Amino acid sequence: MNASKIEKGKQYEITIGKNKTTVKVLSVDTRVNGQTAFDCMNTKTNKRLTVTDPKRFLREIKDEKSNPIGKAAKKIIDALGIGPGSGKPKEEATVPETKKERGKGGKPAGKMSGLDAAHEILKEQNREMNVKEITELAISSGKWSPNGKTP
Repeated sequence: MNASKIEKGKQYEITIGKNKTTVKVLSVDTRVNGQTAFDCMNTKTNKRLTVTDPKRFLREIKDEKSNPIGKAAKKIIDALGIGPGSGKPKEEATVPETKKERGKGGKPAGKMSGLDAAHEILKEQNREMNVKEITELAISSGKWSPNGKTP
């Protein structure tokens, strides 16, 4: 990455040896020899480090805090086609067919898949929620139970 594109206050994925981690740039300093040094903080460990080689910066990370929904919840919303930009309002979203309705076997009557339960919860609550909130409501309402090999 070009040193001029690296900005103070933004988060970047960098390499440390063979590993990758995310850092926030705290300051950008030009040293006496003309080399640029980036004072950074590792976002996972909160340890400070100085990076002098801009080639170690792989890409900018968009701030996850500005997005109120988590990555997993966003995947569910996108899969169901009910999120912003999907073209249909939440009220018009339809419940996808279950396997049983399609005639391919499916689950016993009364049991919902995690995706179907998430859809129902999001439709009922009509607000943005993270995965933990969706899961807790799905379990407490009895729409879904995490009793598989990998719940």
